[in-house]
Amino acid sequence: MKKFLLFLAVALVTFTAYSQSLVVYSSDHLGNKNVQADASGNLPTIDYTCVTDQAFAEQIQYYLYVENTSSVGGNVSFSATPLNDFATSNFGIGFCYEGRCTNVPTGSFSIQPLGSYNGGAVPGFDMTLSPKTLVDGVAEFKIDFTLEGEQESTTVFITVNFKTKSSGVASAEVLGNLRVYQDAAGNVVADYGFGNDGDRTLSIVSLSGQKVYECPVDGANGTMTLPVDLGRGVYLYSVTEGGQLLSSHKFVVR
Repeated sequence: MKKFLLFLAVALVTFTAYSQSLVVYSSDHLGNKNVQADASGNLPTIDYTCVTDQAFAEQIQYYLYVENTSSVGGNVSFSATPLNDFATSNFGIGFCYEGRCTNVPTGSFSIQPLGSYNGGAVPGFDMTLSPKTLVDGVAEFKIDFTLEGEQESTTVFITVNFKTKSSGVASAEVLGNLRVYQDAAGNVVADYGFGNDGDRTLSIVSLSGQKVYECPVDGANGTMTLPVDLGRGVYLYSVTEGGQLLSSHKFVVR
């Protein structure tokens, strides 16, 4: 009997040490969970097309949402790794969460027992990919999440189908049909192509949530140089039509 109880205790300790308590989902830019990673750890693939003359101003955001199924909370460390040569050669990896962005592929956050983490809602928790070159290809990445006290990580896999085009507006699931970026001269520029006229408004806010600029989007297609002087940092812009959010994305002022 004592041997059985000893075996059971060891089994329970081993199970606790190697269990995986974290469940990872894709998310939208508002921090709402979307699709859970499948049994192999794969998150939904995204397609991204950038404008070739502005590739180095592009940033691809893959939004994430993490749930803790354990009754024990703690610190979660995470690390992103490129899995193929195209990803390694063509992208810099960083993360944005808790109102800040990094240019390193690692980080950590705290999670409550049976709780969840989305980076503090807007602007969410995302892996940020910065293109280095103008080459079409498929980029594959993995992210390992490890809850403090657990020896086995939860690993998810992300695939980005990356394409370039010589002109037009950059596109991605969260981007819609309008893009804001800083050009080579330091101006803040908005490119858009909606295909039809509408009562649309562009808003720019800081990561602290302060609105720094707002203007109407005139016409269906065009380019606007915005009369705004922004300090260095990361900003969130959004487009609304009739009060309904069409798209939202981040851009960097250097």
